[in-house]
Amino acid sequence: MTQWRLRIVAKSQAEPHGYGMEQADLFSPILQRLKGQSDNTILAKLEAAGGVEAALEFVFRGMQDAFRSEKAAGRSLIIHYEIRGPRDVVIYQMDVCDGRCTATRGASRTPDVKLSLSLPNFLRLIMGNLGPAMAYLTGKLRVSGDLLVAAQVEGWFQRPA
Repeated sequence: MTQWRLRIVAKSQAEPHGYGMEQADLFSPILQRLKGQSDNTILAKLEAAGGVEAALEFVFRGMQDAFRSEKAAGRSLIIHYEIRGPRDVVIYQMDVCDGRCTATRGASRTPDVKLSLSLPNFLRLIMGNLGPAMAYLTGKLRVSGDLLVAAQVEGWFQRPA
């Protein structure tokens, strides 16, 4: 599993990717302050800032931006995320192919690896507040499919200094 960290995007960078500066302004401060926050607090802050769905869209766009194509050279696979939110399960798929990474809401293709976790733990994981090995060993992250691929994906995304 990968630990992604979202960067704060400048206005000129934000709008072409489908999320505006307003979303960056709303969600970035919440994501940067996850440590020590309860699940209920995280969910309440996301709802107040624009909702879980908008937050997930922002996060997956950030993951696309953080993709390092040179690290996944020659790889082609589908990573399926099942994220348990406060009301339902939200599914995203990341398609890694031809040096690109594209996030899509919903399940349209058979995945190579499937990752399932709660929304707060998903956010903790990508922001570096929860390690992938610890998440897996404690049952916070369920993995099915190719475990080797799940372990390799971590190096495919840039981590800001």
